[in-house]
Amino acid sequence: MKTTTKILIGFLIAFFAVPAVFADLYYETKISGGPRDEGIMKTFLSEYGTRIEPGDNTAIIVNMKDEVFFELNLADKTYKETKFSDFLTDADDSEMAGQMGNMLEQMIASMTVKETDETKTINGYKCKKYIVTIMGSNSDYWLTKDVKGYDEMIKRMDDYRAVFSKNPVLNSLASGYDMSKKLDGFPMKIVNKMMGMEITSEVVKVETKSLDKALFSPPEGFRKTN
Repeated sequence: MKTTTKILIGFLIAFFAVPAVFADLYYETKISGGPRDEGIMKTFLSEYGTRIEPGDNTAIIVNMKDEVFFELNLADKTYKETKFSDFLTDADDSEMAGQMGNMLEQMIASMTVKETDETKTINGYKCKKYIVTIMGSNSDYWLTKDVKGYDEMIKRMDDYRAVFSKNPVLNSLASGYDMSKKLDGFPMKIVNKMMGMEITSEVVKVETKSLDKALFSPPEGFRKTN
């Protein structure tokens, strides 16, 4: 996967996931039905930033303290570094990001959320079902308010917005947060339905614990390649 695309995915996960928590959080998500059927994605969230390990010997880090993205190759022990201020400054990349920002705005405008009376316990958390419709496609979201720190989510998100506003492209993409604000809870399970296909993401492990800030920087011994 192209570096820019991976970073964008990490950025968007940061904006969609971080609003749900304030305390440090580690969780594992099982993904089934897509190209990575039965894959496990690991996500680390803290005041230092976001780290995503998709399960392919790579990791994407959004480091909020140093305002930098890192892409790690865990097998080769190498990494690439991109400052927020330099991200997508190339004309072609900026155009791509602009198109993604426009797409997000259209998605937000079309998004509706319907609360249902259906509840169930998913991996120990009581969840309620919401039907989310975006641009004509319906998805099932099972949300919980039982993840510790949920009520303090806004402060962390405002801090993120202030940092990303320094880069016009990132500020535009951050509009995706407006979409996440419409969802009242932490997503334990999502069933995305689109073009006759279903992709299910289910959180199978959640731990609220203090995370070492070293997780949000390249490990000692890794070699920079850009």
